Amino acid sequence: MKLDHTLVVFVTGAASGLGEAAVIRLHEMGANIAAVDLNEGPLKALESKLKERLLCIRCDVSKEEEVKDAIDQTVKRFGTIHVALTSAGIASVVQVLTRKGSFDTKRFDRVMQVNLMGSVYVAKYAAIVMAKNKALNDKGEKGLILFVSSNLAQQGTKGMFAYSATKGAINGMLMPMARDLGKFGIRVAAVAPGLFD
Repeated sequence: MKLDHTLVVFVTGAASGLGEAAVIRLHEMGANIAAVDLNEGPLKALESKLKERLLCIRCDVSKEEEVKDAIDQTVKRFGTIHVALTSAGIASVVQVLTRKGSFDTKRFDRVMQVNLMGSVYVAKYAAIVMAKNKALNDKGEKGLILFVSSNLAQQGTKGMFAYSATKGAINGMLMPMARDLGKFGIRVAAVAPGLFD
């Protein structure tokens, strides 16, 4: 299947897992891709595999200025962004209390910064770009922000309270964000997968 338009897709967590799979599939469909990840080695491997219509950017999504810079680089290269897929995430095991003591708040904060704030930063700067797009169809749609949530937002899995908190927060901000951005022609949605290869 080929896309109707040459879409520009900005993907975080692009060097592995769901993000990498999305990059490969969307590239096969003809999209221009900004592949964003912290890990340079796998990004270079992805670049040598796909070659064209791909911009690889090293970025720590927990740092707002790096996300803004990655968005700016994408717009400079491809002219705009139509889809932002926030696939970057970490699932560090953090138990509230063990026999050795209480949880490490620094580890908890790192999960929050990457999974939640990284997604928020992408949405913030991608929305600014998308609002300037020409409508892609007669419904006036100009862009899509697609978050990666998880079934762990509702399931109580031992040791995953930090991860679940980030995914629950993503679910909680979907509707308000969609209502805020709808008037600009920007849709907001999330996928919530379980375990996968």
